[in-house]
Amino acid sequence: MHLIESGATAHVYRATNWEGAGDLGFLEGDFAVKVLRDDCERARDEAARELRALNRLANLGDESKFIVDFVTPLTEHDTKDYATELASALDCMRKANVLHGDLNPENIGLTASGHLRVIDFGTAQILDNDNSVKHNAGTLLYASPEALRRQQCAYAADWWALGVIVFDMLTGQHAFEADSSDKTVDNILHLRYAWPANPRRSASAMDFVECLLVVNQHFRMQTLHDCIEHPFMSDVDFAELTQESWLPLKFNFAKFEQERLAQGHTQQRFF
Repeated sequence: MHLIESGATAHVYRATNWEGAGDLGFLEGDFAVKVLRDDCERARDEAARELRALNRLANLGDESKFIVDFVTPLTEHDTKDYATELASALDCMRKANVLHGDLNPENIGLTASGHLRVIDFGTAQILDNDNSVKHNAGTLLYASPEALRRQQCAYAADWWALGVIVFDMLTGQHAFEADSSDKTVDNILHLRYAWPANPRRSASAMDFVECLLVVNQHFRMQTLHDCIEHPFMSDVDFAELTQESWLPLKFNFAKFEQERLAQGHTQQRFF
């Protein structure tokens, strides 16, 4: 196995044609293996939380549509299709009472055919009876105002992150990024961001993002129905998207993020 990345609670390895233990059997091809760190006290709790979330999502069977890895301006056409795939994933998570809690480009992957998959449920929480929870983990640039304020969080926190990601896709820039963590937090809490002059975006595209980036979570767009009913999505074929029969025009967003990380930019965590 080849080490891909080390995190606070686990190491991720690339493996090929691996003979698994127990019922797992032989796995053919390339895949990722997540190995928990034995020197981290919270690794066991995180693993249990992630397994619980994944088990709930697995019970949805083929209805589950997971997600990607993005960045550099996409066309509005591709952006709305990817945004709908992400919204569908959030809808599936909601059905399973799962709050991802750290939705960001590093936790999204592209399939070989260019479709989105959400990954890494290590900080996910189960919202029993849809009750809100305290959520003290995540990635700063995509963190919701309620999470930063240590307030109760619900599904709306993931929809805020969707808004930031869609801004990324439309502009190739991060909405709230500043030259320090404190300034980034201040930008998020006071909704300080600006649309660049280029590329110019339609009024409906900007309004779609603005409906997601609402500081008060109770007034934030946070359902699949509201998402696909928005004017920005008026020409989206939802049936075609759910069958993943559409073909993305390009993959610049993924390329942008890979180049950004290669230049030494890392996602800022908060706890």
